[in-house]
Amino acid sequence: MKKITACISCLLATMGLSATATAATVADVADIRVVGLFKDAAVLNINDQRKLLRVGGTHRDVRLVAANSSNAMVEYHGKRYTLAMSSEPIRTGFKSSGAQAHLMSNGGTYSVSGSINGRMTSFLVDTGASYVTMSAYRAQSLGLDFSKARKVMVNTANGKTTAHVFRVKSVMIGGIELKDVDAAVIHNMPDDKVLLGMSYLSKVEMEQKNGLMILKYRGAQADPKKSPEKISDNSDSTKPTESRPL
Repeated sequence: MKKITACISCLLATMGLSATATAATVADVADIRVVGLFKDAAVLNINDQRKLLRVGGTHRDVRLVAANSSNAMVEYHGKRYTLAMSSEPIRTGFKSSGAQAHLMSNGGTYSVSGSINGRMTSFLVDTGASYVTMSAYRAQSLGLDFSKARKVMVNTANGKTTAHVFRVKSVMIGGIELKDVDAAVIHNMPDDKVLLGMSYLSKVEMEQKNGLMILKYRGAQADPKKSPEKISDNSDSTKPTESRPL
């Protein structure tokens, strides 16, 4: 046990960590991920702060239930989650005031994990997209009902197609959760994409620096009823050039 403890301490030192952490309020918790796994211990990244927890330990209402070299089980507000190093993080919907999200550049594009109505998905930032935009398959996999959506005709490289514009209850990126966000479904869009468009981005502050995009909660949201009609999906095969209501 002493050897294991020493090994963990050495690893934490290389990560710039200590076994203690600064105090924070529970309301700040919005992002939980695993960054280190050991027998009966794990290093968790909780809202961009790393913390070593041993089984039974708690930090910001996050309790480590079990851990081994493959995965960790954590409990948060009565719910248990199993996380591996490759798992998407757990994100929760606390108050967004003062919250931020950090996105790393990947070949000039910015991808990030987040959630729509509490369901996890991956996003591609696209400032040319008017809405949070996805395929019908992706919308259905997220449990979204767009059967009563407003229909908009758009022109794409493959010709004219119909987009279905509707509203989702929430979109969360990092610690920033926005309510009543306009979204659109384009049927011939690639299934693996959800574009993070201006219906979300216009309500946060964006800053780019050294390959990093920082999103900051702006405060009062823009009127969700006022949304532009142009839709872009950042793809050569489906990129619309204009749109009009049906």
